[in-house]
Amino acid sequence: MPNIQNVVIVGGGPSAIALMDQFAVLLEEYHIIHPLKNTYLKIIVIDKQSLFGKGFPYSDFNALPEHTLGRTRTTRLKKGSHLERRFYKAQNRLQQQAEVELRPLDEVIDLDPLTESQSWQVELASGELLLASHVILATGHWDSSSPMAEHEGYFDSPWPVNLIQEQILPNQHVILMGAFQTGLDAAVSLALQNGKFVTDPYKGFIYHKKAGCEQFRLTLCSRHGFFPRVVGHTQLSQDSPFIIMEQLPMAKEAGGGFIALDTIYQLIWEKFSGAGIAEQLKMSYPGIGGENFDHDLLIIQQQLSQRDPHTDLKQSVQKAQESIKGKISTTWLEILWDNTESFYSFFPWLSAEDRLRLERVWTTVFGFVEAINLVMAQRILALMDAGVLQITALGEHPTVTHISPQNLATDTLQDSFSVKGEGVSLTAPYFIDCTGQKLSVEHSTSLLLKNLLNKGMIQSAQIPFRSQNTEINYSSHKDRKRGVVKQIADHQVYCSGGIFVDPNTLSVIPSPELQEASPKCYAIGPLTIGQFPIYPGLYGTRFAAKKIVPDILENLLGNAIS
Repeated sequence: MPNIQNVVIVGGGPSAIALMDQFAVLLEEYHIIHPLKNTYLKIIVIDKQSLFGKGFPYSDFNALPEHTLGRTRTTRLKKGSHLERRFYKAQNRLQQQAEVELRPLDEVIDLDPLTESQSWQVELASGELLLASHVILATGHWDSSSPMAEHEGYFDSPWPVNLIQEQILPNQHVILMGAFQTGLDAAVSLALQNGKFVTDPYKGFIYHKKAGCEQFRLTLCSRHGFFPRVVGHTQLSQDSPFIIMEQLPMAKEAGGGFIALDTIYQLIWEKFSGAGIAEQLKMSYPGIGGENFDHDLLIIQQQLSQRDPHTDLKQSVQKAQESIKGKISTTWLEILWDNTESFYSFFPWLSAEDRLRLERVWTTVFGFVEAINLVMAQRILALMDAGVLQITALGEHPTVTHISPQNLATDTLQDSFSVKGEGVSLTAPYFIDCTGQKLSVEHSTSLLLKNLLNKGMIQSAQIPFRSQNTEINYSSHKDRKRGVVKQIADHQVYCSGGIFVDPNTLSVIPSPELQEASPKCYAIGPLTIGQFPIYPGLYGTRFAAKKIVPDILENLLGNAIS
């Protein structure tokens, strides 16, 4: 009898592509040396959508042709088509080494461990039960719901785009919380509902409102009130990363099991200095020195916040245009992108203290690492030039409250929402949360994740503090978008929100209250947000797959796969 081993991938998006690619690569190598005699490997990919490969951000029902893809010059829809082709290419390659079964329009709703056989019983929404030796959770972004969503006019997310275009009336004031890629996409979606962008040889675009939409306006809100940087000409330099895998053990040993944020910052600045751009950055942001992370990033944050956002965006667009026209590279951005693997390598080994330091300036860091492309920037600039869009800084602790019609000093029957920040008070009939995925998996509306949490099969990732200083009460730290600090027994931990995984293999670490050892389960992609950076996401799936697949094959086939 052959030994049949089912590996179930829960989710058929970009993570599944990376996993199938890696399975194919390693099985091709393995079969040359060790032809399988009695082991029959079957990969089962399950997704609730009808199409595979695209995933949430790149699907037709979520994106418009005008939605760009972050820093690259392509669109979300084009990327989705590319990913769909890549999925079936990966499937065809893997089918040369193992059976691949695709199950569209079905959903995994629960997992039960069978401890005697060290396997999983996989329950589907259709009622079918499957057996699997290993399960990989690759469901992507999770949905969450706010109590405010019960009020008409409040949207937890700008996706799917047709929902906000259908349910938000034209010619209205809309508040969008979040001024990065998701918020900018939402602004473009609503702008297309109320008018059109006309190409212009000098500005890129000019925006014209439709007749009857004269009152249409958008207010983007964020903590600090500035836009991401704009990408100019770039070319990957193929330079060596600032921290290579072989250096990790030494760096962790020097940091007492952690990799220090200050060490990483010094290595980045060494790269900047070697590329001759350190002095340029110092001139652009007077006061930074490349020696103190907190000092430098807070100065950059403060200076960006003090600039007029309209003027700042216009200057960023001009610089990007000049860079592209003259093919002058955006060197600082290239260095950060070239070192993506370094970020994924060190991020899980930051201490809780360093994670809290990073949170204070995360939006500033993110605005540089995930800069937007020129086309998106030109559309947003056109909206600002037309007087349609403005961006407002709310500070660290903004509030959003619902105002019922009877509490308004007007005869309107429509709900409204009040947004208050530091010296700012706004009111509008529509509010869209564009801050992206809510960090804690405990807020997910997924039935599968809820069931696994209730059983203790998964838990929110816990980052230890380097020093348990009893005089510092970290638990008072509250941040809805980032992590929270919790007291567990006699010590505090930083709960980063995503599923807790072993950084070396991405195998799920269950709750310590779980009494019996469970079979192997893994998590990949946005599910591990917090322990690993979520962006750039597609690179992250490849990085994670290279950790997950060897571990699975080593368990199934022996130590020859390593």
